[in-house]
Amino acid sequence: MESIPVKHHPDIRWVAAASAVITALVAGGIIYWNSAIEVRNELAAARAENDETVEGLRAEIGGLRLIVEGMKQELTAKNAGLTAPAGPVTSQALFTSRHGFSLRYPQSWIVVDTASEDYATLAEAQKTLGNHLAFLSFVPQSAPVEGVPAHQAKLELWVYSTPPQKGLDEWIGANHAAKDILSVADLQVGPFAGKMVEAAAEPEGIRVIYFQAQSLWVQANVYPENTERLEEVKAILAAFVPEADNL
Repeated sequence: MESIPVKHHPDIRWVAAASAVITALVAGGIIYWNSAIEVRNELAAARAENDETVEGLRAEIGGLRLIVEGMKQELTAKNAGLTAPAGPVTSQALFTSRHGFSLRYPQSWIVVDTASEDYATLAEAQKTLGNHLAFLSFVPQSAPVEGVPAHQAKLELWVYSTPPQKGLDEWIGANHAAKDILSVADLQVGPFAGKMVEAAAEPEGIRVIYFQAQSLWVQANVYPENTERLEEVKAILAAFVPEADNL
């Protein structure tokens, strides 16, 4: 009688164990991969947050440097028995308009509005009230992203190539109701004779300076927190140079 060969089947328990190991390895790999992705996302979020924090600190440091500089000047002036200049002394920047005038202002300021430069002539700009400029005294890093709060504006200029009225008095009368005018004072702005108006109806107590510079007429709005620094503002306005003075 021939013997029937016996077929050896793998131990089913060994197969189950191997399958369990493979399944565990696959599951572990998936868990590890998901964990790696989560860690990567958390690191990216932390890095972005740190970048924002660094930028904010840089802006604060810039502002603190100006404050410290002003305190140093004040202390030096007190020790010398003198009056400290308003604000930190800074180098000068030059703004040159396409309309034939230039203006020097502190390097630390920022020009935030040059609407008049979008027009071919000042006369054209006047028709749509686009003949204005605006400067802010805070450092560019901390400037607001959207809009400029009025109380932060340092200096706002309206420049006319044709006289709004026959003279400064008539111009003031056209812009301010007599009952709202609290005071009108003569003001020398460099080589130019001008007038400063304090009016109750002005938003937030703005002081308004009017003067004629050669063939140009200038209205400067000085915001309330800067009224104690009028000498500084007057020095900037005195640096207003019409084209005729450059010839």
